[in-house]
Amino acid sequence: MASFASAAPAPGITMLLLVSILLAAGVLLASQRYGSRQIVPATGLVCLLSTLLFDASIGVAPLMGLIAGVQIERRATYGQVVALAVLPAAVLSGWMLITQDNQRRSQVGESLTAQLEIMGMQTEAANHGLHEMVALIVRVQPALQFVTLLFTAVLAYRTASWAAPWFNLSLPVERPFRLWRPWDELIWAVIGGLGMWLASSGIPRDLGLNIVLVMVVLYAVHGTAVLRYFLQRLGITRLLELTVYASLFFTAGVSLILLAGLGLMDTWFDWRRLRPAASEEGTG
Repeated sequence: MASFASAAPAPGITMLLLVSILLAAGVLLASQRYGSRQIVPATGLVCLLSTLLFDASIGVAPLMGLIAGVQIERRATYGQVVALAVLPAAVLSGWMLITQDNQRRSQVGESLTAQLEIMGMQTEAANHGLHEMVALIVRVQPALQFVTLLFTAVLAYRTASWAAPWFNLSLPVERPFRLWRPWDELIWAVIGGLGMWLASSGIPRDLGLNIVLVMVVLYAVHGTAVLRYFLQRLGITRLLELTVYASLFFTAGVSLILLAGLGLMDTWFDWRRLRPAASEEGTG
């Protein structure tokens, strides 16, 4: 099972991501218009066709939209809707981790190396660091796939919210990004992932590494929300704010760690004073 997040060329990634978003958003809107139970057979058929035509990572998108629709019918919060909608993504990524043997990793590594060569990056022995980077990317493929599908779920919800008025529908309003924070209990996922990564071997070690990467990305998003909150509170112009984000993008490696650290610190210090609201409404 190849992850479209790391196995396809850049134009292919964009197209497949767009297809996933539209599939998930379409099923979510259909569930609100016709009822989630009524569209289960059609959703199953769409999942099957998407898997056969594209990949399993595309095939789970309609299922994520259906689960989101069910949760909205149950009056779940935005955070609960997204968290449960990505359960199929977690199962798919876990299956990839379990079934990815050395031969499969070697094939994916060769494919990724070939893409880097096409992009003009050298892969001779003198550039041994690049080989190590490729090997690491192959090991964390499940995490990259899960993060991509989580991103898909969030964008699909926003797309459905934008299109809902055209169908005389309304979806629960998500919390503004500058006020977003993950559940405090997720810190235990960081601790557990680090423990598995450092104190085990084989599949448990790789599982720990993938959990840590997912949590680093999640807390980096948390840190970005904190940064945006204070930039807007300081009255920074939109152009200057975009310049800050652009500088973070071009220093992605360092920025990811710094923003994740900022998010972790906000978990303890709650600089935006959101904890009472978070305890009542959950993530979102």
